[in-house]
Amino acid sequence: MIWITGGGTGGHLFPALNIARELRSRCADLEVHYIGAARGLEAEVLAESDLPHTLLPVAGDLHHGPFERLSFYARLAGSLSRCEMLYRRHRPNLVLGTGGYASYPAGQIAAWHGVPLYWQEQNAQPGLVTRRLAPRCQAVFAGYPDLERALPTARVVHTGNPVRTDIASGDRWRGRKTGGFAADDRVLLVLGGSGGAASINRAVARIASVLSRQGPLRIWWQIGKRDYEYWRSHIQMELFPGTMCPFIDQMPDAYAASDLVLARAGAMTTAEICAVGKPAVLVPFPHAAGGHQEQNVEVLVKAGAALSVRDQDLESSILPETLLALAVDSTHQARLAAGARRLGRPGATAAIVDTLENAL
Repeated sequence: MIWITGGGTGGHLFPALNIARELRSRCADLEVHYIGAARGLEAEVLAESDLPHTLLPVAGDLHHGPFERLSFYARLAGSLSRCEMLYRRHRPNLVLGTGGYASYPAGQIAAWHGVPLYWQEQNAQPGLVTRRLAPRCQAVFAGYPDLERALPTARVVHTGNPVRTDIASGDRWRGRKTGGFAADDRVLLVLGGSGGAASINRAVARIASVLSRQGPLRIWWQIGKRDYEYWRSHIQMELFPGTMCPFIDQMPDAYAASDLVLARAGAMTTAEICAVGKPAVLVPFPHAAGGHQEQNVEVLVKAGAALSVRDQDLESSILPETLLALAVDSTHQARLAAGARRLGRPGATAAIVDTLENAL
């Protein structure tokens, strides 16, 4: 049996699920058990999955007041106790963590009992749980190069982030049919992460007509489930220059159908953009833990793989000017796409699973 643990947000959940999916496809008799947080995104996603799982009460915020910290530690203690009981019942052969507070209890229990522990860190700047447990790991699979500088006592292996194995195999024309776009449309794909991005959504609503008129750009706008009903009621869908939707299920086709991408700079989004080689304008979320989205963007911008616009500049003319200039400059698009492909690691999931298989 293998435990896979992580979650809270899509950035920790989806790489874990990609690895779990690959493990189960290769090893039909391997038991994979997922451990996450009851208040995380995984509670919703795993309810529709056949993956056996346990959801822990761990939750809270160490950066707020004393009551929040006390609540966090009480929930953490309860989660450690649950994982200890689960360990006695399952006796896993190996544990893989992908970060977030949800991953700490199972990772710590594995370390205490000497179970081989592996980790996957998505960001250029490792999170708190990664920093705590990395020295106890057999290996840390890094999404970005040079992670060993931040984890000097860990064995770091740069694999890239474990994107879904079919991410680069989308069909352009099928995607355009799904999105309602013609063959000769120039399409901007707007992504805000698993929960949507309020500031990007406001900016897109404000500049959509300008992009359509001056680009001309058609827009495939993934608003996010949280904000979809609001924007659907505030924008006349028949007048919107493109397609609005709460969530895109077929991301490979959506990437294949698009010419440009506007997105947050979460690790998995940037990994997918690099894997498919798309020119992108990235807007790092300014309140991400440890400023990790700014550091993710810095890596891509230095490599000539993306452009960046600050979140605080979304209300200015910078975003539409950047998108419009890029939309008509095919040479710049090609340079960004080539830079993204140089950073892309579409085989990351397979490389990680190879190591885990050999360790079982």
